[in-house]
Amino acid sequence: MSIVTIHNLDDPRLEPYHALKDRVLKERSGRFIAEGHRVTERLLDSGLEVDSILTSPRRLESLRPRLRDGVSVYVASEALMEKVAGFHIHTGVLSIGVRPAKPSLAEVLTPPPGAAPTVLICEKIKEPVNMGAMIRIAVAMGAGGLIIGPECVDAYYRRAVRASMGMGFTLPIRRSDDLTADCAALKTAHSCELVATVLADDAEPLRRAGREPKRAMGIVLGHEVDGLTDELVACCDRRVVIPMYRGSDSLNVAVSAAVFLYHFMP
Repeated sequence: MSIVTIHNLDDPRLEPYHALKDRVLKERSGRFIAEGHRVTERLLDSGLEVDSILTSPRRLESLRPRLRDGVSVYVASEALMEKVAGFHIHTGVLSIGVRPAKPSLAEVLTPPPGAAPTVLICEKIKEPVNMGAMIRIAVAMGAGGLIIGPECVDAYYRRAVRASMGMGFTLPIRRSDDLTADCAALKTAHSCELVATVLADDAEPLRRAGREPKRAMGIVLGHEVDGLTDELVACCDRRVVIPMYRGSDSLNVAVSAAVFLYHFMP
C-alpha cells in the first residue's frame, strides 16, 4: 500500500479517473469507478481487486483500517477531486475497481444459504438508478445473481454503483450477449422456470402464483416503458401480473422486482 499526496490536476496517476468518466471506455477498460465513502468501504471488503483510491485528507484515516497491500491511495483536496471527476464529491472518496470475470449461468443461480435458486433477468433496463436499485434488491431478497441483456445500461456505471450502495460487489452479474439464448439454456441445462412479468389482463395474478420449492426460477423484467419483447415472453414458462387499483397501469421496474422477489422467495 502506498499513500501519495497529489497537488496537480495533470498528474499522470490521476489519468484513470479522467478516463473513467466515459461510460463506453469503462466497459472496455475492465474497470469501474465507485463513488462515496460507504461504497468504497464495501469495495475494499468485497474481495474484488482494487486499483486505487482517490480521497480527501478528512476521509483517509477512516479508510486506513481497510486498506490492502497493493492498493495505491492518492490524497488530494476536494476541490482538485471535483475538477478531476467533473462533479461534486460530497463524500470525499472515489475508487477504481476491477470488474470480476463474467459468471456462468450456474453461478448466477447459486443462492446464499437458506434462499432458493432464483435469478433476476433484465431486458433493456436503461436507467442507471433503476439498475442500481434492482441490484440492491436482488442482494437483499436472496437472489443468486443478475443477468442483464446487451441493451441494458452498464451495471458498473458510476450512477448504478452508487444507487446500489456497492451491494453488487458480492452479487454475480452476467452481461449476456444473447438474452434469449441464455434464458433457453437456463431452462434446458438448469431446469429453471422462467416467469415473465407483464401487464396483461389474462396473465396469472401474482397473489395466486406459487413456485416449486426446490426448482430454480428466473424472474424476467423488461424496459421501463415498453416492458418485455414478445420474443422473450415466448421463451418464458409463465406470464404473471401484479394486480393494480385506481387506474394504476404500472409500477417502477425496481419496485416491481422487489414485489416479485419477495413473493417468490421462501
